[in-house]
Amino acid sequence: MEENLIRISTYAKREGISVVAVHKRIKAGQLDCVEIDGVKFVKYNKNEEN
Repeated sequence: MEENLIRISTYAKREGISVVAVHKRIKAGQLDCVEIDGVKFVKYNKNEEN
């Protein structure tokens, strides 16, 4: 299981949802998020791609 860190905006584009929706998923605990130098990244599992 390989995980990558991608920017929230990139994740939103891949999933076809808004950036606000991604932030809501993070707040709800549905997505893992890492902050590096003030920039938030989503832990994206390549194996979960459709």
